[in-house]
Amino acid sequence: CCADACNPVAATVNWSQFSKMFDKPDVRRCKDGPAFIAAHFGNVRNENRNLRHDANVTLLSAVVLDLDGDGGHHYRAQELQRIIDDSGVTSLVHTTWSSTVNQPRWLLIVPLIETITVEQLPNAIASVQKLLNLTDRDSRCDNPSRIQFLPSCPPKRKNEYRVLNGFGAFFNGNCKFKSDKHLSKNTHTLNSVPTLTDVGTEFRGDFAELGKTFTLDQLVGVFRN
Repeated sequence: CCADACNPVAATVNWSQFSKMFDKPDVRRCKDGPAFIAAHFGNVRNENRNLRHDANVTLLSAVVLDLDGDGGHHYRAQELQRIIDDSGVTSLVHTTWSSTVNQPRWLLIVPLIETITVEQLPNAIASVQKLLNLTDRDSRCDNPSRIQFLPSCPPKRKNEYRVLNGFGAFFNGNCKFKSDKHLSKNTHTLNSVPTLTDVGTEFRGDFAELGKTFTLDQLVGVFRN
């Protein structure tokens, strides 16, 4: 990988800012381009002198699942919208560069109310999958340092891009999900999941673009366009 993909730029934005980056896709002929990693990295370099590797991930801010139909089931937009609406959690799912009308491929992002460690990630993934009742996902993409491309599509499919939003509670990846509908406003306990209006959750992660490096201000501006 190139230098910037292997050593991404750290950035912190709130969920509102981050989700706006998915409003419109970048139309390009190749898959490679602006990307994000829902993780913080430490300062330990691997044998290739790169910071981006699984052993150097310190914290994660979201559960990201690849729904590309490898198991045989291609989710349709209407089906996914029902799934995320029924879940009651804040989430975002969008079609990827390789998605087509006949074989839609999606990336699901579920922000966490608080960061988790790499050791907690498998349980958080399993909890999200159970809550959303997802029968098919690509587990090969579960490694914590994986780069996820921001929305893009080929020129011939520029009108096929879809993004779906789920509005509700922020998911708690440190424990089992507990409905917050009986919680009073601004009442937070260890096992509660505050609603979107109760908390200004920040999305903390690293960003990279193949061949370029951005500051945080540039990231928010460039990636929105």
